[in-house]
Amino acid sequence: ALYVFKRESHPEYFALCQTNLALAYLTMPMREASDQLRMGIAVQSLREAMEVYRPDTHPDQWASAQLNLANALQYLPSSHPAENLAQAVELYEEILAIRTPTGDPLGYARVQANQANALAHLGIFDHAQTKLNQALPIFEMYGDEEAAASVRGLLGQIGEQLAAVDEAHAEAAGD
Repeated sequence: ALYVFKRESHPEYFALCQTNLALAYLTMPMREASDQLRMGIAVQSLREAMEVYRPDTHPDQWASAQLNLANALQYLPSSHPAENLAQAVELYEEILAIRTPTGDPLGYARVQANQANALAHLGIFDHAQTKLNQALPIFEMYGDEEAAASVRGLLGQIGEQLAAVDEAHAEAAGD
């Protein structure tokens, strides 16, 4: 399809094909190290789609592609994972600027939880906790117990990390 639908002549179809290609690659199980190449192709395909999808012209497609790109960047095998995580955090923030808790509460909470996960991987625990504490009541209010449990689990892991850091600082101060 990408041989027929070029960005210049059929931008919407081109972006749709790129998005579908990315989603196909992202949903395939990774069994071998060579499968990691698919993740890179998926990220590149989403970047191509983002050249067409803009928040002002294709808001739903833009938000979907942006979210998939941010999620893929979190788990992309890379020699620079911190850069990928930082970019994912920025992409999530752009989505949160237009996706509101009143318009799509569960979608908003999911983006916050995903962003919090990336922040936690970067060691930015305070911001991660804030995002998680904002997402948790939304999940609870709408009965999404699986998401609420996941958020509680991540909050617990962050608490353990912070306790370990505090303990290490206390031991270092005692030396």
